Amino acid sequence: LFGYVQWRNGPGYTDFTPHEALYLASRGKWQFTRPVYLLTNRYVFSAGNSFVMMMRALPNVIQIGQPTGDGVAGPTFRELSNGWLCGISSKLESLPNKQPVEGVGIMPNHVISNESLSNRDLILEHALFLADTL
Repeated sequence: LFGYVQWRNGPGYTDFTPHEALYLASRGKWQFTRPVYLLTNRYVFSAGNSFVMMMRALPNVIQIGQPTGDGVAGPTFRELSNGWLCGISSKLESLPNKQPVEGVGIMPNHVISNESLSNRDLILEHALFLADTL
């Protein structure tokens, strides 16, 4: 189980289907079991958030950096009467604990900020530090 999805099913702000479970499926007997360091920041959106949710379901994945961006809308487009095209959020995704990703993002296991005056990549440096401690 890596999360849940709810699909928009009406015109109201809260019109969504019940939570539908999302699972990863193994496609073979081989599995990489060494640590995987997944580096994220606020620029990870949409399918990137879904990817982070899937990776976080694996026991050997450690997310490092900043929380992801908060958008996983999967828009459906509708044409308005004046010809304009409008994108409407068609789904909500949630973590396995049913905490929504929309509006908050996915919090890393190790929160590291790259906001530094030294022009160093502190997120990558932390991942390399963790890899060296194996």
